[in-house]
Amino acid sequence: MKKKLKHIPYPTLIVALALMLSAWSCSNPSDKTAYNFSSSHQEKKVQLDQLFMDLQHTEDPYETKVIQAEIWELWLDADQKEVNGLMKNGIEAMALGKYEQAVDYFTQATEIKPSFAEAWNKRATSFYMIGEMEAAIHDIEQTLILEDRHFGALSGLAAIYLLEGQEHKALKIYERIARIAPAEPHVQYQIRSLRGKMGISVI
Repeated sequence: MKKKLKHIPYPTLIVALALMLSAWSCSNPSDKTAYNFSSSHQEKKVQLDQLFMDLQHTEDPYETKVIQAEIWELWLDADQKEVNGLMKNGIEAMALGKYEQAVDYFTQATEIKPSFAEAWNKRATSFYMIGEMEAAIHDIEQTLILEDRHFGALSGLAAIYLLEGQEHKALKIYERIARIAPAEPHVQYQIRSLRGKMGISVI
């Protein structure tokens, strides 16, 4: 049975959607000239590892966004022309609000290259936007199997937990993201807010 949410409190919906859209917007950096990465799988892995190390150690929110944008640039490249074309079409469909069409494009991408984490993540976001939460969670889980540091997928999962009123689960996910990107301000805000609501001391 497909799981859809009903009667979502308006303030909670706004917060969750803001977080989802913030994460999604980082996946479409406008300044493409800033990124000149090799498509080699091994070189990409080395670059990602270094970027995640930098992300973990920076205390600057602006630098955090810059590093995240560089990571997204690498994640979005499937190293396969056909899949990259499908991803481009899917992202354009999302931008137009055509989420069911986007699901079709991303599904084709996952079928051609099941190891491509970003196809699963983008399909999860599309499912989320049409209210198909069970399908979204499935694709988030698949994304995290392929890339367990995927802060975008984790942000989506936390947003779903917030919408479902599962605040303890959401807090655990935000704390997990904070270990990946400690200077991410939206995440720190959510951690403080949720801990406050639960009566957990904030050090």
